[in-house]
Parts: sequence; structure tokens; C-alpha cells
Amino acid sequence: MQSLSGMTYGGLFPLGGVFRDRFARDEIGFVLWPFHTWIQEGENRTVHFFWPIFSLSEGGQRSGFRLWPLYGQEKQEGEGAYRKIFFLWPIGHYQQRNLDTENPKTYFYLFPFYLSEKSPHEAKTIVLWPFFNFYREERINYFQIDLPCPIFPLARGEI
Repeated sequence: MQSLSGMTYGGLFPLGGVFRDRFARDEIGFVLWPFHTWIQEGENRTVHFFWPIFSLSEGGQRSGFRLWPLYGQEKQEGEGAYRKIFFLWPIGHYQQRNLDTENPKTYFYLFPFYLSEKSPHEAKTIVLWPFFNFYREERINYFQIDLPCPIFPLARGEI
């Protein structure tokens, strides 16, 4: 077959092959899947071994590493900048998003014990999900507590 760029591609799954201009990626290749896989997105290249266990990503403005489910991190600089970390997936997550804007957001989850989402104007904290929720929005002077959620909601502020 031919890709949009005129290059040929194909393969015999799971033995080996290459897809070009498919699945929103420039190139996806594999050899003895899931043993070895690579993905090309613009200048960024991600290499997987024993997918989804180990991956390494670099190039362009993105980089990352994953040893799933123990630990992983990914960061992007420039437009759409972010930083993401997970540990003991799906229990622990730390993310910083919108780092290139005036309203960056920070997320920290130690699920299900503690969840936090913060930005310059608002904060949300959940303890022992879904029972105890705390929410604050400074722009409208609003504060809400749900103890335990949603049986006893208490709210104060301007709407």
C-alpha cells in the first residue's frame, strides 16, 4: 500500500511491518509484536520493548520513559507544555499541564486516598474518594465542602 507521502508500507502481523500516515501517526513499526514497536510523530520517536512494559521517547520538544506499572514520566516543552509522572499505576499520578499559559494546573492523585487539582484560581481536594470533597474558586469567591459526598453539601459564595 502507499501512504499519503507516497511511501509504501505493509506487513504481516505479528511478525513485522510498518504503517505510514495511519492512526494519527507518521509511522508505526513492529517486529515480533509485542516484543519491539516504534512510533514516529513528527520529530518525536518512541521505542517500545515488550509493549506496554518499557518505552523510551525523545525528539522534538517531547521526552519520556516508562517502566510500567512501576514508574513513568513524560514532558513536553513549548506550546502545550506539560509534565506527567506516574508511579505504581494506577495509584499515583502527578501532572502539571498548561505550563505555557497563565493558568497552569497541577494534579496529584494517590488514589483512592487523596486527590488534588490546583490552579492559580481554583483548588479541588478529595480525601477518601468519594466521601470528602473540598472545592474553592477564587474568581467568584466560592467554597464548597461535601461531607460525606453528596449527603451533606455545604457551600458559600457568589454564583
